[in-house]
Amino acid sequence: FRKVYANGIRPRSNAGWALEIALDVEWAHAIAPAAKIVLVEAPSNSFSDLLNAVDIAVFQGASVVSMSWGGSEFSSESSYDFHFTAGGVTFTASAGDSGNGGEYPAASPYVISVGGTTLQVDTAGKYIETAWSGSGGGISSYETQPLYQATYGMPNNPNSKRGIPDVAYDGDPNSGFPVY
Repeated sequence: FRKVYANGIRPRSNAGWALEIALDVEWAHAIAPAAKIVLVEAPSNSFSDLLNAVDIAVFQGASVVSMSWGGSEFSSESSYDFHFTAGGVTFTASAGDSGNGGEYPAASPYVISVGGTTLQVDTAGKYIETAWSGSGGGISSYETQPLYQATYGMPNNPNSKRGIPDVAYDGDPNSGFPVY
């Protein structure tokens, strides 16, 4: 594990961001214990600082860039998609924590959008996984539907826009994983 401050500037302490960082780093290590994890911290939550941190991660040699941040979609967002097109790099982003609706960069067709589920165990010990009501998701207002989604078709998508999320994992704080 190595930590890098984007542009050499250490960000101010923020408990919410610290929790997101801990969750991502701990579970990346749990899923891939031999992975070389580089945490790139942006000096602020400004869009330009966050995208700069993404670029620094790619420059540092990342093969996967995990982004637990996002914001409301905007009409010119596709002009920023080039940040997620580096060859040999997989980009993932949170679909959001605010229920229905898309977020950027998860809405980018070059990013794997990750939603949240709720995981429960019934009295017989069987796992039941359902969509978490707090997970973001929906149809992008601006991004074009990628080929892998167009192949299968999406209901209620007359303009062929990108649907999110692509995948989901237990993200409900009430059923999720411990974070230290």
